[in-house]
Amino acid sequence: MWAKWTSNDRILAGVSFEDRVNVSSNLTYIYNVDASMTRLVAMRWDGEDPVNPVPLVKKRILQPQFQANVIDFLEDDPDHVLMQMDVDEMNIVGVQKIDVRRRSKIFERVIRGREVIRSWKTDKDNIVRYGEGVSNKNRQLKVRSVADYRRTEDTSWFYLYDVDLNKEDIPFKFVAFTDDPNVIYILKPAENGNNSLYTYNVNTKQTEALIAGSDDYEIEFVKLDEDGKPEWYRYNAEKPGIGYLTDDGKRLDAIFKKNFPNKYVSINSKSRDNNKIVFKVSASNDPGTYYLLDINAGKIEMLNYIYQEVNVDTLSQMKPVSYEARDGLNIPGYLSLPNGNENKKLPTVIFPHWGPAIRDTLRFNYIAQFLTSQGYAVLQMNYRGSTGYGKAYEKLGDHQWGNKMLEDINDGTTWMIEQGYADPDRICIFGDTYGGYAALQSIVKDQSLYKCSIAHAPITDLETYRETRRNYTNFRAHMNYIESEEYDLHQASPANNVDKINIPVLLMHSEKDRRVRVRQSQGFESKMKAAGKEIEFVHWKEGNNFLSGQVQRVDFLRQTGLFLEKHLK
Repeated sequence: MWAKWTSNDRILAGVSFEDRVNVSSNLTYIYNVDASMTRLVAMRWDGEDPVNPVPLVKKRILQPQFQANVIDFLEDDPDHVLMQMDVDEMNIVGVQKIDVRRRSKIFERVIRGREVIRSWKTDKDNIVRYGEGVSNKNRQLKVRSVADYRRTEDTSWFYLYDVDLNKEDIPFKFVAFTDDPNVIYILKPAENGNNSLYTYNVNTKQTEALIAGSDDYEIEFVKLDEDGKPEWYRYNAEKPGIGYLTDDGKRLDAIFKKNFPNKYVSINSKSRDNNKIVFKVSASNDPGTYYLLDINAGKIEMLNYIYQEVNVDTLSQMKPVSYEARDGLNIPGYLSLPNGNENKKLPTVIFPHWGPAIRDTLRFNYIAQFLTSQGYAVLQMNYRGSTGYGKAYEKLGDHQWGNKMLEDINDGTTWMIEQGYADPDRICIFGDTYGGYAALQSIVKDQSLYKCSIAHAPITDLETYRETRRNYTNFRAHMNYIESEEYDLHQASPANNVDKINIPVLLMHSEKDRRVRVRQSQGFESKMKAAGKEIEFVHWKEGNNFLSGQVQRVDFLRQTGLFLEKHLK
């Protein structure tokens, strides 16, 4: 999951795994529930002397499920870290100081948990001064989102905001503390709707100076330097990029652009004196190569590269495209064609992302590259509701889960045919999670466009999905996103529309998927078979929603290739 040097001889790592654990809801204990787990592991640099430094919680039946959320690595105290965990009370997250060199017997509490707060932040002096979270206690209709702040360790906490997400958006996203205890850095939408970096006065509760922003893109992430000040930010415009805020950063940017033109360069790590930098260079047709920059020596050395057995020269470039949806909205996306093949009327795969509230970018995508290597054209679209194009575009996806977002996808298929890229008799739609839902429900909306469908970990029954989400803190806000006055969940569920699906379907799902339960695929398969429809179901006992395991990923690609070969060629 992650790893970090805490000293010259010690490494700290967070590990994630799937298991069946005991969890609780208020005072009622429910046993044997599938869940994701995290644990902290400390070890010597050579991998020896591993230890889980988190102690057992006394007088408690259940141990914290998440035990790897380090919020401060305490650079001046390499033997300790600050972690957030629910120790004092189940699901109430506080902050503890942990000895990472041995398994302690007790915690040193720094902050006692508070009911709504789910995430804590420390300033450059390692003082916890900010907390935020979302709660709809007892499944109330109100979805409360709060941000708690204090100026110093000795002053009182006060709310920077306390809003109902059903009625208004979160005002901003916290980034960092400034040297002034009355001013912080935040991300919030500018007048153009794009997330921008500002300073914010906690006394007046107003934004002050604009630090960075653009009409052409949204800022997605801000990296801080050793002093806790914004150093650079990541954005996605037509292609991804990094914006540097310091003079040293701008000099680095010049070096990167000179040596790696038209590539995406991201800094991975630095030496303490900032003279040696490990960075990654990648592109849509380059999985990524790691380099070491020695500033004093003026030297760049290649360290290693990803996907070592892949011939990068055979990979395809993604091209930014856009098309008009049926209601006139411009839909951005990316087109990939088989390398060296500009022929028209190709067998085609329509590939909506697994969002909805994310986006595809002009970066390496192993699925798209696999498909183009097999001779297929690929269209990836950022349908309405996708992030990265401003708040207004994202809000267009509200209540459109089963309607206009699907129309945007089908309109992209029509555009591929009209442009001559796709052979109308050889088009398949593929997706996973929400994209898997779209791969099935888009057919319900317009089956004439497709010859087959591939769905990995799809949501097939929205009513059942709603019940599995009920214990989530943002349940009501999430349901408001899915539910609509234009359709009911029964009508919008592929499992209730198998009579309208008359093309071959391939389902793939892991037994241990925690994001979308495997019964979503099992129920859909049963209904398809009962109706005499053509369906294949690949059911893995291991693996997760992200196909992180090699066995599942390889089999996923193999099954996809065989299915497409059978139905499109």
